[in-house]
Amino acid sequence: KSGFIEKTVVTQKELMVFTNAPRFVRQGDVLEFPAKVSNLSSNRISGNAKLELFDPLTNNSLNEIFKVLSGKSAFIIPAGESSPITWTLKVPDNYLGLLGYRVIAESGSVSDGEENVIPVLSNRMLVTESYPFQVKAKSTKTFDFANMISKMGSTSLQHHQYTLECTTNPTWYAIQSLPYMMEFPYECTEQIVNRYYSNALAAKVLESNPKIKTIFEAWKRNGDLKSPLQKNQELKTAVLEETPWVRDALNEAEQQKMIALLFDLNKLSSEKDHIIQVLTERQLPNGGFAWFAGRDDWYITQYVVEALGHLKKLGITDPAFDEMLNKAVIYCDNELLKYYNDWKKIAKKDDLGLPDIAAHYLYARSFYPQIDIKDKTAFNYFIDAAEKLWLKQNIYAQGMISLALYRWRPNSSIPVKVLTSLAERAQHSEELGMYWKFDNGYRYFELPIETQAMIIEAFAEINKDQNAVNEMRLWLLKNKQTNHWPSTKSTSAAIYALMLNGEDWTSSSLPTITLGNEKLDIPIDQTIPGLGYFKIKREANQINSSLAHLTVNNQNNHVLWGAAYWQYFEDMNKISSSTSKPFTIIKKMYIESTEGNKTSLKSFTQLGVGDKLIVRLEIKVDRAMEYIHLKDMRAAGLEPINVISQYKYQGGLGYYESTKDLATHFFFDHITTGTYILEYPVRVAQRGVFSNGISTMQCMYAPEFSGHTNGEVITVK
Repeated sequence: KSGFIEKTVVTQKELMVFTNAPRFVRQGDVLEFPAKVSNLSSNRISGNAKLELFDPLTNNSLNEIFKVLSGKSAFIIPAGESSPITWTLKVPDNYLGLLGYRVIAESGSVSDGEENVIPVLSNRMLVTESYPFQVKAKSTKTFDFANMISKMGSTSLQHHQYTLECTTNPTWYAIQSLPYMMEFPYECTEQIVNRYYSNALAAKVLESNPKIKTIFEAWKRNGDLKSPLQKNQELKTAVLEETPWVRDALNEAEQQKMIALLFDLNKLSSEKDHIIQVLTERQLPNGGFAWFAGRDDWYITQYVVEALGHLKKLGITDPAFDEMLNKAVIYCDNELLKYYNDWKKIAKKDDLGLPDIAAHYLYARSFYPQIDIKDKTAFNYFIDAAEKLWLKQNIYAQGMISLALYRWRPNSSIPVKVLTSLAERAQHSEELGMYWKFDNGYRYFELPIETQAMIIEAFAEINKDQNAVNEMRLWLLKNKQTNHWPSTKSTSAAIYALMLNGEDWTSSSLPTITLGNEKLDIPIDQTIPGLGYFKIKREANQINSSLAHLTVNNQNNHVLWGAAYWQYFEDMNKISSSTSKPFTIIKKMYIESTEGNKTSLKSFTQLGVGDKLIVRLEIKVDRAMEYIHLKDMRAAGLEPINVISQYKYQGGLGYYESTKDLATHFFFDHITTGTYILEYPVRVAQRGVFSNGISTMQCMYAPEFSGHTNGEVITVK
């Protein structure tokens, strides 16, 4: 038997206030902040409504700097009716972070209020100039920050921050980068597995280094942050996604609390279980993984196998992954065999060569020799090809081949030959360390950070050459920007390279540093015992050209690693559309007009609240590319209509569309040469003058290959 009961409860006050705040605002926006006051009583009421703006971190009033001087508005409302109220506010150019708003309506003895927090985003692009360095044991060295010297004279430049950090062990740089991978906002399979990667490494660091664990626990005892940035995960994601420097601007004690929160064992355990569940659900019945929702992807599946293999190499395993890994490895075996059989049918000769995906297979598969290969026909063919054809491969593939052969065929002489050849072709520089010159590309085997990390792994495992490894690590640090490398994938590769043989947590004495004309006093309580790590910051009003000159005296018996970072802003509205290859993007917006049964798109000179707009993105691609991300920023006065993320097909192009508070994101696992048109609708929701931002398209794992539209402003009357 079954039954059904339905009951209704109505909760209301005689006087109620409702706001219609935007999801965010940008610097320079002029906004009419709307609210509605409703009279639900049986009598006419009169009173005042007021808007209070405040900084949620300090609770200080912001009405004056946002030009909301009185903030009050009178109302008279008949029984059972509502009245709209608006306040005009201007977002100042020098305010960043979080904006709290509080709307209160009062009439006699009754009142109501609504309070919330929205992010204030920069209308400028953050630029980071980095200058990593190393100082050999028992030596003194002077450095000049050339990029900083050459750009200090720019009139449009606005300083943000100058940071100097040093440590005697590069493993600390790997620890610093872990939060970036945990907080990256997109939900593709690569980034989900890298969240697990950083989670597992954080737990490993805590378990294997009691001294570090003690430091993090001490930081945690100082208390959790109570700001809305930490309480509201969606708000936190929005702020970090669009203004990642907000966290950097907080004081040192708060930064320590944030790192301590990441390295909380209970938190790590909870997030690990969630990530394992998500990855397990993502796996398709055939054992493969898709990049985003959609078709299975051979390379992405092998990347999952490779990433978990890296953890296995570092001594980190989890039985929860056994079944999933077994299915993924078998999927890769089947894909290789299918690839081999398909090409054998159409090849004009017996020699199929060694494609990069096969070299990657041999490397990723080498972490799991205990899982049997049921049909070794393709495996034997390609591993023989690796021994014969290694010299014809790119540098990344040569690193993979050397490691694969070292693990699969221990008696082979090829791995040592590969490393000897690489050493002969290496470039050496006191500033850059040991590195290789090659044409950077946009495919997974043409990425510089991943290539350097792969060769570091080969030298560490095969040659066990610590001096060469340290020289190559310097190049990795040279290409690091403040708290991470260019992408989650490159950050993961770099962390692995730094963690290899990185367990020697040695005690150190602090160096003597002269920055400009100032001899730095390094507080002992700001250093990390056992690592000799410290960080010194200078805020915008303290930055001048003298900070480009640095002298370091290292009295330790080992190398000192360090880096200086100078960050500044440039106006987004001044950015012009890029015309360089490989991408060209044109963004246009039209009003959708309906007359009878006909719908048409019209250009506009001004907009009104309620208008439906169609955003049109015209994309031109001059070559076939993989794993592309298109981010279309949105004005604060516009509200998205497509709110459900899903896989779509439009204009001859398959993609995953994801709608976020600040922008609409498109992810393409593959794009062929051509011109494509994408369209999606938005609704005008607020009156004011808003920056519409820019649209950026780039290779997810080679960010240097990118294109963007020009910045623009929209006006809603």
